[in-house]
Amino acid sequence: LPDNGAKIVVKKLLASDNEARKSLVKEARLLSKLQHPNVVRFEGVCLDKYAVLLEYVYFDFTPIRGNDGITVHSLANFLAVCEQSDCHGMHCSIFIHSSLDVALGLKYLHEKGIAHRDLKPENILVSNHHYNRLTDTRAVECMASIKPLICKLTDFGESRSKDIHTEQILKSKTARVNR
Repeated sequence: LPDNGAKIVVKKLLASDNEARKSLVKEARLLSKLQHPNVVRFEGVCLDKYAVLLEYVYFDFTPIRGNDGITVHSLANFLAVCEQSDCHGMHCSIFIHSSLDVALGLKYLHEKGIAHRDLKPENILVSNHHYNRLTDTRAVECMASIKPLICKLTDFGESRSKDIHTEQILKSKTARVNR
């Protein structure tokens, strides 16, 4: 990793058994091959401590609500904060932009033969890095209205191959129909 002072997320393996370690290495291998604006970025892996290093993604409410210091990481937290307070009309466009970002991220994963299998608001990270450091109020308002947030998929779980069969598929039968 380059020492540029950027924050990262360390996803550390809690279990110490061999299967858990293999799963972590498999996840790191998978993540290292993914590059898409709507999928969390892989930064590295630490094999001696069994940890995956990921991009640090957050949404800072300061440009929208003033300097209240609220930051959130997931879409679930973002929506909870917006529900509790006024987010200056962002509500309508949030659903459109977040839905599009999630769809684009899923499309990319599916093209790579990966099914997410744990898609929920907690596993959708949110960011406003594209405008949260701007100082011009008009520029912030413009960027926030055009693209209020960027969503990135994370925590794919055991979702990583073309050989995924859900219990439902395994139990299903196809009837032979003569036409």
